[in-house]
Amino acid sequence: MKIFQKTIIICPVCTKSDNFVSYFVKEMYFGSNKIFEYLHCQKCFSFFIAEIPQDLDKYYDNYHSFKNKKEKTKWKMVFEKIVKKSILSKNVFSCFAKLFIKNFSDGYKIKTLSKVKLKKKSKILDVGSGSGDFIETLHELGFSNVIGIDPYLEKDICFANGGSVLKTSFFDMDGNFDVITFHHAFEHMLDPIKAAKQIKKLLAPKGIAIIRMPNIDSYSFRFFKECWQGIHPPFHVCLPSYIGMKELFRSLGLKIVSTEGEQILEFFLMSREIFLNVPQKQKKSTLFALLNKKKNKLIWHSSIDICYWEKMVKHVKKQNMCDHICYYIIK
Repeated sequence: MKIFQKTIIICPVCTKSDNFVSYFVKEMYFGSNKIFEYLHCQKCFSFFIAEIPQDLDKYYDNYHSFKNKKEKTKWKMVFEKIVKKSILSKNVFSCFAKLFIKNFSDGYKIKTLSKVKLKKKSKILDVGSGSGDFIETLHELGFSNVIGIDPYLEKDICFANGGSVLKTSFFDMDGNFDVITFHHAFEHMLDPIKAAKQIKKLLAPKGIAIIRMPNIDSYSFRFFKECWQGIHPPFHVCLPSYIGMKELFRSLGLKIVSTEGEQILEFFLMSREIFLNVPQKQKKSTLFALLNKKKNKLIWHSSIDICYWEKMVKHVKKQNMCDHICYYIIK
């Protein structure tokens, strides 16, 4: 790590600083170990890639967002629907239902909507939908005016229940939406200011944007530094800090009304695996490793490590320094 000063490069979030700390981060999703330089702005503390790769598109081949969905049994589908419906409807079973959130691929996405006043006819746009699980789920729950988009799809996706995900760019969209969601998609945007302006353009009066992303202000970034899983080079082009996000949207007349941290044990363990040089794409899942420690020949975490990081989950939640953060932004 070294102090980096260069007048040519300006922070893409605050646009007021050319004073950065430079980090050299290994690509560990596929395990190529290719080094990418990232810069940490010393004014707004946002974090961004120094140079966007010209061949960035190729990295999205076989990306996890586009993987084929696993077949589910009828009873599992019924159970998931009951749980998600309970969360959104905020009924007496909601607190119990939230215990199962992390077991569903779109569980946290559903949870974020539970804090928003939604109607069945609310116009919802989901940016970076990938294979479209979230879109299909919302249609299944009765939200018929929902659309997903993703520029890296091979082609449009149409579901039997009426949901669809379009192969198109966020910047090519028109119309007014009551809710715009970015579930780990905003950090993939090449220009955060341009993206924020498009959010303002597409939001209906009193509309709300929900942005979930890795939290550069997290304990994990301070502890693991360039090995923090939230950097995810070169996919994550820019990770605005809370200060950066607040100023960015304030300058456009939008307001961050609340935030919520997200932290689970696996986030810590993923960063530790990167530190241990374990490719994230090629390894079996951390959860699988935890549940099958006796069967696996390769174990990355001792019981002492796991116990320590389980305690840290509670600590960082109290300190509001979680690995991931969700922003609620109103027009």
